[in-house]
Formats: sequence, C-alpha cells, structure tokens
Amino acid sequence: MVFVFGIDVPLVEMIFVLTIILVVLLGLLIYLVIGQVKLKRELKTVINKENVELKGLKEIQGEEKDELGLLRTMRSEMDKLLYAKAGAPREVKTVRKVRKKAVKKVPEVKTIIKKVLRRSKKIYVASKDGKTLHIKNCPFAKKIGEESRIIFRSKTKAFNSGYKACSCIKNVKETRRRRRSVRKETVKEAPIAKEPEVRTVVKTVVKRAKKSPFVASADGDTVHQENCPFAKRIDERNRVYFKTKANAFDQGYKACNCI
Repeated sequence: MVFVFGIDVPLVEMIFVLTIILVVLLGLLIYLVIGQVKLKRELKTVINKENVELKGLKEIQGEEKDELGLLRTMRSEMDKLLYAKAGAPREVKTVRKVRKKAVKKVPEVKTIIKKVLRRSKKIYVASKDGKTLHIKNCPFAKKIGEESRIIFRSKTKAFNSGYKACSCIKNVKETRRRRRSVRKETVKEAPIAKEPEVRTVVKTVVKRAKKSPFVASADGDTVHQENCPFAKRIDERNRVYFKTKANAFDQGYKACNCI
C-alpha cells in the first residue's frame, strides 16, 4: 500500500497509472520530433527549387549579355562598312550633324537703328530774394550767386510762384512775333478760287398711284377696294372708309375677292 495525498493506493495500480502517463508523454515527443523532421525536409526542397530557379535566371542573364555584345559588335561593323562606303570617318559626320543642328537653332537677329532728335529744353533762372525770371544766358542771370539761385524748367511754374518775366524773355517773344510776321508776308498770295460750274439736271419723277382706300357698308360684313364694282353699289350714306385692311379686320369685316 502507498499513501498518495493521504489516500491508500495499491502499488500495482500506481505503477500502471505511471506507465500510462509515460507512454503518452513519449508519444507526444515522438510526434513533435517527426513534425520537425518533415518541416526540415520541406524547407530543403523549397530552398533547392529556389536555387535552381536562380541558377536558371543567371544563365539567362549571361546569355542575354552575350547576345547584346554580339549585337553591338555587329552594329559597329555595319557602321564601319557604311562610313567606309561613304568615304568619310564616323567622327567627322557626327561633328557635321551637330553643327547643322546648331545653325538651325540660332535665331535671326535684326538690328534697327533709330535717330532721335532731342529738343534743347530752356532753363530759366531766378533769385530767391528777387522777383524777376531770366534766361540762363542772360547777363543778369550770371550775376546771381549759386547759393541764391532757383532753376525752373518752365515759365509757367515761375509765373505761378510769383516771378515776373525779364526783358530777355520779352525780347525773345518779340523776335518770334517778327519772324512769324515776316513769314506771313513772304507767303505767296493764294490763287483765286474758281467759281464752281453749275449744271442744270432735269429729273423725271414718276409718282406711284396710291392704292384706293378700302370701303365697306355699315350694314354689311365685307370690305372692298374703292374700284371694286360691289363697292360702287354701296350708298354714300352707308359707306365706311378704312386706310388699311387691318383696321377693317379688327372691326369684324371680311375680305372681298378684289382684295
């Protein structure tokens, strides 16, 4: 008898239970070992297949490289033959092609020369203390000191600021007037304008006969032209005149065959 957790268990039964447990554990271990072996074998097969595929790819790449080398050699030989027939080396032809392209790309340049005439602008001088305006070449302007000088580009600005014109400016105006008067005198007399020829034109104007107004009877419901025979039968007392057909139609009259 064996005491297990305070319980009396026979020895034979205890040994039997322990053996069963050991057998189960051994079975699990064997199953795990077999699974690992199978996995290793599958991995080896996959790796071998991948290595075979890589070798095949490398062989294909090598063959392609060899083919490219052959094609390049063939192309170089063909180029040599072509340029030998043309009688010029390859380098010279490439240079000529590049030059032609460069010449095509250069844009046309046009040089335009313009003559610009600048008119000399007059400069007017005045003194800060004075109230008279002078031309730059005036002797009175030369006497003014540089510190007290005021320069104007136009007379109007000087006149607006309160300055008066010197005799030099007035003399310039008089000379201009004289020149203009001399030019007017020298101008040739204008030729006398000839009287325009008058032509009498006779036009024959044909006036179109206006259409006769429209007539209707006050008792009837039809509209006629004035020349219509039915219109002539209507008494003058019962006659109603219309300038247009539309006016008659608006009042409810109908059109005759003459219209």
